[in-house]
Amino acid sequence: MKSTNTASPSSKSAIDRMWIQEVLSGDEEAFSNLISKYKDQLFELACRILKNRSEAEDILQDAFLQAYRHLGDFRHDSQFSTWLYSIVLNRVRNRMRQNKVLRWYSLDVRRADREDIRLPELPHKAPTVDTMAEKHMELERIQKIVGTFPVHYQSIFIMHYFHNLQLEEVAQRLGRPLGTVKVYLHRARKLLYKRLKAEMSSADLKVSSDLALTSA
Repeated sequence: MKSTNTASPSSKSAIDRMWIQEVLSGDEEAFSNLISKYKDQLFELACRILKNRSEAEDILQDAFLQAYRHLGDFRHDSQFSTWLYSIVLNRVRNRMRQNKVLRWYSLDVRRADREDIRLPELPHKAPTVDTMAEKHMELERIQKIVGTFPVHYQSIFIMHYFHNLQLEEVAQRLGRPLGTVKVYLHRARKLLYKRLKAEMSSADLKVSSDLALTSA
């Protein structure tokens, strides 16, 4: 289910601008309002990409400190959330480079056989324990694969599917054109399907090999 928050982007921006002006006027406590508004989703985003809660916490602390120190430089030509997300994601990229785990993938991904990739959804009826365990394993599998994607793919995928944000809001927060966000999400879904398909093929080959050895 997508976010049901009915507040318009303009009203959200107006609230951010009000808090920013209060901070710049000397009310340091007003900055805690900005932090509280975005910290949970930013932390989850950083944590999912880095796969390390401690590093994600360090990233956010540094990012919020940088945002506070340079708040006077924010010119309101974009949304505050866009500016803040860019600070966090830049620090995430830098940390990944430091950890030597950043992998680069070509943006040109060959089309897969299927267009309509659907992520596992929770059933309407109460699930059994076995069903819950199966869904949990599927979700962990998806998260593991998505974790190998480039940061710009990961951030869009996570914000849309795990944070339940509409693509329009994802585009606003990342400061990217909506068309670009849609293209990147489409490519991320293709990569996911390709990897899932490859894993299923490998599993089938293993089962066939095991059966052959058993019957030998």
